[in-house]
Amino acid sequence: NMAKTGRAEAALKRDQMRNMVVETIIKQMESGDTSWLRPWTKSGGSELPVSNVGRSYRGINVWWLWANASQNGWGNEWGTFASWKKAGEAHANSIGSDEYFGVQKGMKSTPVFFYKMLKIKDKDNEDEEKMIPLLKWFYVFNRAQTNLPDKVYADDETHEVNEEAAELEALALYDKHNVDLRYGGGRAFYRVSTDHIQMPNREHFRDSTGFTATLLHELTHWTGHPSRLNRKLENSFGGNEYAFEELIAEMGAAMVCAEVGVDNDHLMIDNHAAYVQSWLKGLKTDGGAQALWRAAAHAQKAADFILGTGYDGKEDEKNDE
Repeated sequence: NMAKTGRAEAALKRDQMRNMVVETIIKQMESGDTSWLRPWTKSGGSELPVSNVGRSYRGINVWWLWANASQNGWGNEWGTFASWKKAGEAHANSIGSDEYFGVQKGMKSTPVFFYKMLKIKDKDNEDEEKMIPLLKWFYVFNRAQTNLPDKVYADDETHEVNEEAAELEALALYDKHNVDLRYGGGRAFYRVSTDHIQMPNREHFRDSTGFTATLLHELTHWTGHPSRLNRKLENSFGGNEYAFEELIAEMGAAMVCAEVGVDNDHLMIDNHAAYVQSWLKGLKTDGGAQALWRAAAHAQKAADFILGTGYDGKEDEKNDE
């Protein structure tokens, strides 16, 4: 049955793709080099990976593209072969040249992932159809792989990291959501039963950035409350589900940090190293690859909830052709 073989091969390919992404991200985490979590270039531009038509990539793609850019010393702008060709032609026209400014010969593309909803017959009920998400991908290239010059950003687009401004922005997010924030004690935590975030006093933090990163980490946990995104939060310290929620909080906080301009150096290092190790253990067990993909999806939802950004549901596949 050829159709069956084709489906089995496609399923295998999807698993291989998932695992490749996870292995790359884990390798970056294990290398101890956290600079890829600080996803901005001092010359400006976006902290989050964007397509060359200005859309942000989402979910696992954020981590995957960060890791790829970091390994190669690239910036955060990506696009399909066709869209770079178009951008190259526009650039050539603007300078009166007939040179080719698109993707350079021999460059390796990077896949970007999305889900397409597929209608299938329900096994349990022949008359019913159900929708399942099917993993798909298309290929992009980084701006650094083209012949285009580096992008020059206007002064107001360069992201000088301003610690005080970022701290105020994080606190403004707490205000916006009416978060019950209390100070005192020696550790930061979110408690579901009382729906409050506890933070040590401001002066206990070595610097503004550590304070802000911690605020955003706890705020990501806060989104999991039953009245909000309803994730499993009542887990004992140290279990697998605890590690999973910590992974979501850290990924979500990194996304929000990138938006408010916090230096992500503070995420996932020293004080967080212990549970990075426990996640890595968890991710290497069966289903680890799936767990990282799921965590990234939860983190994206949490970041959207915190920042009030919605997703218009348009798939990115055609958006930058």
